[in-house]
Amino acid sequence: MPAMNASELRGIRVLSKLTDAQLERLFSYGELLTLPAGETIIKQGQKADAVYFLVEGKTGSFVADDTGGQSPLRTSEAGSHFGEIGLLQNGIRTASVRSVTKCRVFRITMTSFQAILEEPELATPLLYALAKSMALRIADITHRLAEAKSIKDAWHV
Repeated sequence: MPAMNASELRGIRVLSKLTDAQLERLFSYGELLTLPAGETIIKQGQKADAVYFLVEGKTGSFVADDTGGQSPLRTSEAGSHFGEIGLLQNGIRTASVRSVTKCRVFRITMTSFQAILEEPELATPLLYALAKSMALRIADITHRLAEAKSIKDAWHV
């Protein structure tokens, strides 16, 4: 598999507005990982240590309950990202993420992310893009919850 270069980051939606120079700089902070299908990338309950950008492949995120059951949350394809919530909160992973197919991910560790925050010319557009993406996800969740509530209410007429 050929080595990745910074231009491949342009295919990641939240990074698409960064300049070539910003992508080059960001690239220097991360690493490319190739993962087989079925690999757990993030485990619910563990300390957040990185954010991931999906260059190739498909992942699935899910939440496990106390009985070992799993509730699927979403499927992500190339161009998406995951792991930013725990990283930004410096907290615990709220869900697990597993590769559905063989994947190539660009990972930025917590240490590297902290270093990026010291570079306003890189941190500002990156944080803005992540915030915008999270706002869209929250709006989608709000819409889905409203639909679920209206369906539930329809049964209780």
